[in-house]
Amino acid sequence: MKKLTNKDNKKKKTIIVCVVLLLIAIVYFVPFDFKYVKLKKGYPSVGLSSVEYAERSRTLDDSVCVVLKREGECQKVIQRVSSNQLVSFKCEMSQRKFDFFTTLKWHYYSDEGHYCYVPKWHGVKLPYEDIEKPIDILAKIDCLKIQYYDIDKNKLYKEEDLLPWLKKYDKNNALYGLNIKRIGIVNTNNTVIYCDGKYLKSKTNGYQVYEHVYPYSKDYHNFIEDVDKEGYMDVGTFEELLKENGIKTEGIDYYEGSDLYGELNMDINTEDLPKSNAKLYKVYPGLKKYIGQKGKQVQLHLSGINDPDILVGYFLPDGKKVTYGKKGIKIVGIYFDDKCKYKRKTCKSFQEYLKIKKQAEYDNK
Repeated sequence: MKKLTNKDNKKKKTIIVCVVLLLIAIVYFVPFDFKYVKLKKGYPSVGLSSVEYAERSRTLDDSVCVVLKREGECQKVIQRVSSNQLVSFKCEMSQRKFDFFTTLKWHYYSDEGHYCYVPKWHGVKLPYEDIEKPIDILAKIDCLKIQYYDIDKNKLYKEEDLLPWLKKYDKNNALYGLNIKRIGIVNTNNTVIYCDGKYLKSKTNGYQVYEHVYPYSKDYHNFIEDVDKEGYMDVGTFEELLKENGIKTEGIDYYEGSDLYGELNMDINTEDLPKSNAKLYKVYPGLKKYIGQKGKQVQLHLSGINDPDILVGYFLPDGKKVTYGKKGIKIVGIYFDDKCKYKRKTCKSFQEYLKIKKQAEYDNK
């Protein structure tokens, strides 16, 4: 009798183990749509919906400022595509429910990881904090809309749903794995959208979708690039100029974005806005009410400004001149070779900076 009982117990245990393994396999490997739940945090799902305020510059340049809710590193870029128009994309995602492995592993990889030899798997608790692209079916796109914002009227005036056209072309790729940071307008008349490996071309009755082929187009790039344009101050030297004038660089980003209208971008966290007597509020009076507010960002879409003294002057009291110091500021550059190219070189004005940079480039040809 005891032998029979032991055999029965072993059979029961075996059956229980098999059932548990089967349930795990069903929950983890079968991508039923009902197992997806909307992401409430960890990934920004708003584009221009988060914009609170936009204002044109009161000076002769054609720059604008935009105030919006700050969403973190994965925030979707806002593009300025014309003098009066901003464009962005609204994205909503769902994630797998009851997926225990999601809490243990990061199911995402960075495209740069293939070149930087970054391992695919990292032990983290929240896999959606800083994602690039899923390597398995753990995130699903529920909404993808292009949004248009009128600067002068200060309002979001149009949305177009892109997901139906992507689904029509390729249902699986339209639902899973899109990288919101790699979606943007690529031409000034707003007729072509680059969508993470695909192009959507505007037609009278919607959009035509076709594959993006190599070589990669330079029309649209990821939204932040270090400034190294001819006739402009590089980002490292610009930070030195800020420091020389007693301005904290934390919370200020100076970069070349993906605007089709304009040359440069500068972002300022509202916590790091200057005091109320700063020149910035002569240029953008509406920004004064955001001084000290938390969790928001000011984006300056700059057009017609290449002099860094103007931008640094925004943070100083109105009328105070920008200084390069008695000995000048260090020229930094952005590339590794720049350390040798500009070693011990300083400048006492923007014009001197441009001359030194031009000479250094000539000497290193």
